[in-house]
Amino acid sequence: MRVASGAGWRTRIGRGSVRIVLSALTAALVATPFGVAWYLHELGLQVTEQFSTPVASLTPDETVLAGVVRSELPSRTPPVVLAYHDVRPVEEHSDAGAEPRHHFVVTPEAFDAQLAALRAAGYSSITSDQYVDYLAGGVVPERSVLITFDDGTHGLWTHADKILERHGMHAASFLITGNVGANRPYYLSWQEIERMARSGRWDFQSHTRKMHARLPVDAAGTLASEMTHRRWLPEKSRLETLEEFETKIRKDLQASVQDILDHGLPRPTLFAFPFSEGFSDHGDSTDPQAAAVAMTVIREFFAGAFNNAPPQPLPAGARAAAVGMTGRIELTFDSTVDELLAAVRARTPVTPAQAPPPRRPDLWTQLSDDTPAPVLARGDDVRMSGPGRWSGVAYGREATADWASYTASVTLRGLAAPGVENAALIARVGTGEELSTQVSSDYLRVSIGLGAKPKVVRQLPLARRDQHTVKMTVAPTVIEIVVDGSVRVTVPLDGGPQAYGGIGLSSSRMTESAPWPVFTKLSVTAGRDLPNVKAGVGLPVRG
Repeated sequence: MRVASGAGWRTRIGRGSVRIVLSALTAALVATPFGVAWYLHELGLQVTEQFSTPVASLTPDETVLAGVVRSELPSRTPPVVLAYHDVRPVEEHSDAGAEPRHHFVVTPEAFDAQLAALRAAGYSSITSDQYVDYLAGGVVPERSVLITFDDGTHGLWTHADKILERHGMHAASFLITGNVGANRPYYLSWQEIERMARSGRWDFQSHTRKMHARLPVDAAGTLASEMTHRRWLPEKSRLETLEEFETKIRKDLQASVQDILDHGLPRPTLFAFPFSEGFSDHGDSTDPQAAAVAMTVIREFFAGAFNNAPPQPLPAGARAAAVGMTGRIELTFDSTVDELLAAVRARTPVTPAQAPPPRRPDLWTQLSDDTPAPVLARGDDVRMSGPGRWSGVAYGREATADWASYTASVTLRGLAAPGVENAALIARVGTGEELSTQVSSDYLRVSIGLGAKPKVVRQLPLARRDQHTVKMTVAPTVIEIVVDGSVRVTVPLDGGPQAYGGIGLSSSRMTESAPWPVFTKLSVTAGRDLPNVKAGVGLPVRG
């Protein structure tokens, strides 16, 4: 048998290697167009085209209102938080706004006009980090808004991003991280999110991983938010235990945080409740224990949370920082520039010196909510109007929510008129524990809480008169009441931000034909500075 020499063996191996390399190169050259095409196809699916919106022009009336807001509000105020969901075109037809699927959509044209109006009113945007720093006692730029978007919808990349760039503004997107890249093109992809983050115009926060859902909470199949209610377990014919519920939401929130970190983004510090729920003190909750557990866990994970409809005023400030939740102004399909500016105007926190009642008659609303009040306010006189036997109005429930130290005084006239029962000056509006100083022609009643069964603190006779003057000196731990300069009542309080709040008025009459009493010489002045209270307003406390 012939044995190959060493040189021959090496020659044959060398020729074979060359053939293999050449074959591989040929295959790569043939495959490259297909590889490039595949890559571009996948990239196109994950990063879609962006669109530019024509520049919005404000109407003359919108420009005037923006100017009023700019001239009327203080130059430096706490931030206002806005809540959006999606920005995208909506097919034009007369009932577009009535369709549920469009309710939470703002068109690119409307979003552009709203940002233009905010700029005209002197507002700039802040980042989530700036907002978190503010809640901890830091300082934000003059007249600022935090622009937030819930859910992480695709329109943020395709339309909102370019509009933010035009206006030099920043926004925060609250992601349902388990839905990122799913149901395309409804939700953002991670590739789009990464590009948005690199632009410097966006930061990304948590809106759960997979708990943005309504699930059965009883045997009848009643649906409620999974984030704030224990789930009904049909196989066990019972609700989740609180321990099971807490374990579940901890796992979901940790996964949400980790999803964001795994894509090279900063750790989220803020949380938005699905369906704007989650306030643990909400009396209407069907599972308040679960809501309380959820809020406790969320405060461990995040520096703050958001709710679009809290049961008490929670503008960005001391009360919101103490509760761990801030209320937002929600913008939807039908929201106009005028409505946005009016809401920002009403919810921008002010000090007693910045907003005496004669200067801001626009701040009067119903005592129970932010709807327009049946009141005639001229100078330092306030008169109730409209039907009914009882009327209650608040002075800036949102704007005055952090008033902690102030003196309010008013003279009540017309108390001896036939059919008139009483009138009241109210402090701590919006806390759920309002303190009402109620006077008639011949008695004084001090009570805590509104509604049919307030807690009466003190009741005293008064010398019968057609008018009485009430003065209330409010501090976080005590309210001192003086009627007609001589009758004095002192009411101790627990103190802290839960005791903060502005003023309100109420009137009661026996019949609708009776006149309403008149509130005259109404004044509010800031009280003395205290720890964490400046110019009458409580400040967020650095933790």
